[in-house]
Amino acid sequence: MIKNKTIILITITIFFSYRLIAQEDGKVIDKVIAVIGDNIILKSDLEAQIVSIRAQGVLIDDKARCEMLEELLFQKLLLHQAELDSVTVTESEVESEIDRRMNYFIAQIGSEKKLEQYYKKSILEIKEEFRIIVKEQMISQRMQAKITASLLVTPKEVKAYFNELPKDSIPLIESEVEYAHLLINAKESDAEKEEAKNKINSLRERIINGEEFSTLAILYSEDEGSAKNGGELGFMGRAELVPEFSVVAFKLKTKAVSEIVETEFGYHIMQLIERRGQKVNVRHLLIKVNIGDEQVKKAKNLADSVYKLLETDTLTFEQLAEIYSDDKQTQKSKGLVV
Repeated sequence: MIKNKTIILITITIFFSYRLIAQEDGKVIDKVIAVIGDNIILKSDLEAQIVSIRAQGVLIDDKARCEMLEELLFQKLLLHQAELDSVTVTESEVESEIDRRMNYFIAQIGSEKKLEQYYKKSILEIKEEFRIIVKEQMISQRMQAKITASLLVTPKEVKAYFNELPKDSIPLIESEVEYAHLLINAKESDAEKEEAKNKINSLRERIINGEEFSTLAILYSEDEGSAKNGGELGFMGRAELVPEFSVVAFKLKTKAVSEIVETEFGYHIMQLIERRGQKVNVRHLLIKVNIGDEQVKKAKNLADSVYKLLETDTLTFEQLAEIYSDDKQTQKSKGLVV
């Protein structure tokens, strides 16, 4: 890394500046803290990085601020050198990288809707906000790769460098793994679904005819977490509930009992206890669909077939995950668990 920076510093001069950016009334809104060729670094650029790191629970001291500024300088140096050497990336490459990152974020947060709620922007607006950042990062990486292409570091040199480092400066890093998986669930048969639906419909009729919802939830609900509380979930927002459930919950009137709602967990009926602003407190009763041995066998046979496709290199693991995985969160990231 030191060698890379030295090569660039030979040809580029960095000017440190504290030029103020002010409004007409004289109020300072930002500062230029460094100039590299035609590129500038604003104080707000540095502060944005500091806020991002602090949000992860990391304390930022003066040394860390200097290191973060150094990284910003290094990136701008690479960008400037890229301009001189005509190193670029195409818009299609940028678009592809943005899509890759968006898929990663969506897989991490759970859905496109949740990502939009988090940023309070549409997917298109989020992508446009990332566009310049991603493009600059890609150009910097390409420039760095060009500079280091001819460099060769031997294992002996790496070992010598490592041995020269003070032991107290080497961080303790726990072992980590990155893995992908492909999930195949046993699917319910129509008969099994009908049995569960008839059971919950019977319970709903009993509630409509006057029996206590909470009592039947304690006796029959297969959601162990809420059953002991009479089915009560406590106050929850839309994003905390699966979409099919939240749509019905937020339309209910107080004490009203819903129709049967199907989700990935099974069949529900619910009753609105209270609504406060954008949160509702409902009680619900869940009946799961019992999956028989025949359906389990079908799922196992499918898993074996998928494994054979992988073993014979017919398709890659990533392709198989996109086609066959029942884990919707990791399916979009080609099976990668994040």
